Amino acid sequence: MTCASCAKTIERVLSKEEGIISAEVNFAVEKLYVKYDSSKIRISMVKNLIKRAGYEVFEDIKSVEDNKIKDVKDKSLKNLKIAVIFTIPLLYIAMGHMIGFPIPEIIHHHKNPLNFALIQIILTIPVIYAGRRFYKVGFRNLVKLSPNMDSLIAIGTSAAIVYGLFAIYQISIGNTEYAMELYFESAATIITLILLGKYLEARAKNKTSEAIEKLINLAPKMATIIKEDMEIEIPTEEVEVEDIVLVRPGERIPVDGIVIEGKTTVDESMLTGESIPQIKEEGSNVFAGSINKNGSIKFKVTKAKDDTVLSQIIRLVEEAQSKKHLLQDWQI
Repeated sequence: MTCASCAKTIERVLSKEEGIISAEVNFAVEKLYVKYDSSKIRISMVKNLIKRAGYEVFEDIKSVEDNKIKDVKDKSLKNLKIAVIFTIPLLYIAMGHMIGFPIPEIIHHHKNPLNFALIQIILTIPVIYAGRRFYKVGFRNLVKLSPNMDSLIAIGTSAAIVYGLFAIYQISIGNTEYAMELYFESAATIITLILLGKYLEARAKNKTSEAIEKLINLAPKMATIIKEDMEIEIPTEEVEVEDIVLVRPGERIPVDGIVIEGKTTVDESMLTGESIPQIKEEGSNVFAGSINKNGSIKFKVTKAKDDTVLSQIIRLVEEAQSKKHLLQDWQI
């Protein structure tokens, strides 16, 4: 996705499908939250709908997410470098004479107007290549009648380039006054500045994802529950309300609950900011992500993984970041 309009497109496509109860896309963290009736639609069908809308689906696996973020950031930097390398000399050639910079005679707009025009289109082509995704996504969404910011960039820069090609033709047949009606540098500058914004956005998303990942990692992946007087280790996602969980010294508490046996101190600084460990005994509340310090405790689960205080904090961070990006898109 490249803007909030992309997120709305995905939501609209899914909402039209029978069996989809709700679909919400968080553009900032690039995640889809969908509720659906499994008797009418399968998750594989949901993925296919997203792909047909023109977007790629990534599984919610940390290694995949890390590779994706790194890949996006590397591509953004590579395309930005290409654009900057060719846009700077293009601006010098196209605009330098206006502020008195020396221009070689072979590409001077008065003495060799055709060369002046041709060197600009030659320098513009690599910039267009660097920003090729704007044209691919922009025109595709335009054809599907769901234009976004990429469509605006694609139409605007294409108009400047097409008119520039017309001006080159006019110059070639002797109408040299068209040498002053070239807009290749405008198209290249727009693409370069947008690529700069995309690169900075990729960096910001990387930092946001790292912060959210640190919060997610506060909760352990496995939990020990007591069932029929036996200790059973299961994934934290499978822990349910009313389960009895055992936490030994040094372990993190997997979900929220109330202590029913044992006494200990718990470090809750990562949630509350309080540096002094809190005493926990029968009847005390414990929260996912906090660290059990020096005693074993058993507690009854009151909130499963997706409803814990930690999960609510993560959702608030994601929503805050999403609103920030929506505001930025609106300002653009």
